[in-house]
Amino acid sequence: MNRELLDFAAAHDGVFTRKHALGFGLTRREIDSRLGSAWKSVHEGVYRIDGTPVTLRGRLLAAVWSAPALAAVSHRSAAFLYALPGGSDDVVEVTCVRWRRSREAGLVVHESRRLAERDITEVDGIPAVSPELLLLQLAWQRPHVGYLELVLQAARRRRLITFESMQQEFARHAGRGLRGVRALRAVLEQWDPSQRVPRARWRRS
Repeated sequence: MNRELLDFAAAHDGVFTRKHALGFGLTRREIDSRLGSAWKSVHEGVYRIDGTPVTLRGRLLAAVWSAPALAAVSHRSAAFLYALPGGSDDVVEVTCVRWRRSREAGLVVHESRRLAERDITEVDGIPAVSPELLLLQLAWQRPHVGYLELVLQAARRRRLITFESMQQEFARHAGRGLRGVRALRAVLEQWDPSQRVPRARWRRS
């Protein structure tokens, strides 16, 4: 097997795409001959080296790479990556510009025509939505002021966001009728950038 591809897969928890394999010099016939034996199909066009342990990182990468256009880990999965309240490793949650597959167990897909390159960063090599956009997504999922206060303060303590960055991101979405905007606005209006962030009242187990 192609050593460069094996090294790439090893660095990405055993996961890679058909495009990666072609880029490393394998032919379509060689790729097809390995499917079902040396490689296992994870999603359409995304594979895992057989025998590689299934990890959350690998599942998240596979989900993002399976999207036909711009995509990133989001919502509860992104909150878990950032170690913020409400994060979960029990579900793989992504946001993408468009999706080509039917839903499957453990995978939650959000489609957004507004997702842009500026909204995506990397966490442990995984494309994830920015912390600012994540707060808007969590507000949509749980539009409760108390919860959003916890998330905001946790993000501040981890230095994931600033007063200015949150104000800018909120302004991009506040006028679009998104669920949770009112609750998040109430939390942001209480943010005094001259005051230090309070001590943590929440810890992820």
